[in-house]
Amino acid sequence: MLYRNLSTYGLLSITIILSFALMLSVFIISDSVRYNKHKEVLSRSPFLTTLEEDAYDVNPAKIRGFYKPLILQLKHYADTHYYQYMKVNYLRLPNIHGEEWADDSASPTTAICVPTYIWAHYVGSSGGYQLLFNGGQSSLTLHDDEVIVPETMLEALEKEGRGLGHELTVLFDDAERDSHDGAPGERGMRVGKFKIVGSYRQRFITGDPTKVGFFDSTRLILPLSAVKKYKANIDRIGLHIHSPFQPRIQKLCSEYGYMNLQLYNDYVRAMQDNSNAVLLKGIICAAAYIILSINLLGAFANALNKRSFEIGVKRAIGASPGQITLQFLFEGISVIGANILLASIVSLIPILGYKLYMVLSKGVTWTIYLSSYSLVIYLVNCLMVCLVASLYFSYRSSKIEVITLIKGS
Repeated sequence: MLYRNLSTYGLLSITIILSFALMLSVFIISDSVRYNKHKEVLSRSPFLTTLEEDAYDVNPAKIRGFYKPLILQLKHYADTHYYQYMKVNYLRLPNIHGEEWADDSASPTTAICVPTYIWAHYVGSSGGYQLLFNGGQSSLTLHDDEVIVPETMLEALEKEGRGLGHELTVLFDDAERDSHDGAPGERGMRVGKFKIVGSYRQRFITGDPTKVGFFDSTRLILPLSAVKKYKANIDRIGLHIHSPFQPRIQKLCSEYGYMNLQLYNDYVRAMQDNSNAVLLKGIICAAAYIILSINLLGAFANALNKRSFEIGVKRAIGASPGQITLQFLFEGISVIGANILLASIVSLIPILGYKLYMVLSKGVTWTIYLSSYSLVIYLVNCLMVCLVASLYFSYRSSKIEVITLIKGS
């Protein structure tokens, strides 16, 4: 019976397929855009904050104890880990640090000085990338007179036979003789000797991973003891904090004047973006319901007009209103359910096409993503429309007057 009357549901099918295909497409596209924008931020721990200050804006006598007021408070928080680091200037020499960056001149660059053990390190104005040490480990143990170098630098050094286990010479800007004039060896310099014990690579979190600058390819990881031993010129100071009490820590940072909050704020913004998206989807669903309801009423009226004679004949030969209701309830659920399933499949076609375009034309791995919130909203919509529309359709079919139909025919 349903197969013979499929033509009467043409307008109904078009309405449902277009409405639900558009709804699911909007959900997937909006979720995918946000996921690809924030996936690295949301994939890391939400308990991470990074503070960083320009050392030139801090009293030199207070640099090493700059974060002490905050650290004293952090000691009272359970499951809270932190460490302070410093960035110092050193002179990169092409003949010492590999020929990959050779420009026949000495170039000042930066080294990061860290404690003996660290659990992670992030670099960039907003934690743009995380350093992964020695084959992908996020943690690092570094002793006195040891150095970790970028993978690109290590490759260049290995070409010259100076890889792991070999000595690396580092010329520090002397904080006591900070003269930047003159040739290397004539300006304020101190010579440090460090053993190469490992390398690191960059795992990008935000920004374009193809844009690796000069400082990213020459940045050394040194022990914090090198700052005092070689009286190195401190460029920046920072503090990494991992704690489940981020809102409290953020308040403390504001009270003490540490305003350069980075990683945790990125996470908060990403979560806020997702929350706003849920509200937007609710508005979209409400608008879709209104439009869909108007269209469904017209589609139901059209289908019933085409089936009115059939209903009248069945009632005349003894079919009860309940039997008519059950027949059209089954037809409504079958037709609407099948159209929703077809709409779900149709909605994926343009999205798969866009993903293929991103891969082939731009070489970008664009992930198709549908959040659990969107999936629940979509499934609830499908269930509600399927049941409510089918019940309304079956109810209207049972209210057709037999005498009126017979007289009219």
